[in-house]
Amino acid sequence: MGFKKLVHERNQIRRVFARHEPSACTRVDLEFLEEKINRLLHDTGNPSVETSDTDFDEDAYTKECDESDVYRIKWLETKARCRGNIENVESNGRNHKNSNLNLPKIEIRKFDDNPKTWLTFWGQYKKIHNDDTLDTETKFQYLTQAMAPESKAKSLVESYPPTEENYPKVIETLKNRFGKEKP
Repeated sequence: MGFKKLVHERNQIRRVFARHEPSACTRVDLEFLEEKINRLLHDTGNPSVETSDTDFDEDAYTKECDESDVYRIKWLETKARCRGNIENVESNGRNHKNSNLNLPKIEIRKFDDNPKTWLTFWGQYKKIHNDDTLDTETKFQYLTQAMAPESKAKSLVESYPPTEENYPKVIETLKNRFGKEKP
């Protein structure tokens, strides 16, 4: 391979990198890049430059080989970033819990003493009740806010001081009083 061809091949590698952003790389882009880069790097990896060539400049040739090595390293880094980005996109597609959808805020239905609405209320509220990231006092405040104004349930909840020890007692009392079906 002539020296001019070596320079031309490295310029092709530079153009490939300039056209593809690793953060927006798809699996198809990565396969295309890998095929093109591997072919170019293979062709320039062990160049046999004609030293009898009148245009041959050993310093320029050494510089060109060093720059080819820089692009070889840059390719490995880019390939790793592309694969990481692809894996993140694919895992987010499978795992909707990490989705950044702008869903409307769910408002908890106020419980109004009616045993027929207890299951609907509890179905919503138990997400708060089972949330380990919330402390008990915060859960107690949510429970108080979830009671309909001037209802017996609200009076019952407010009859307990809002402490960590009282929260399980209030929940149990509400379940016993409103959650059981009457004969």
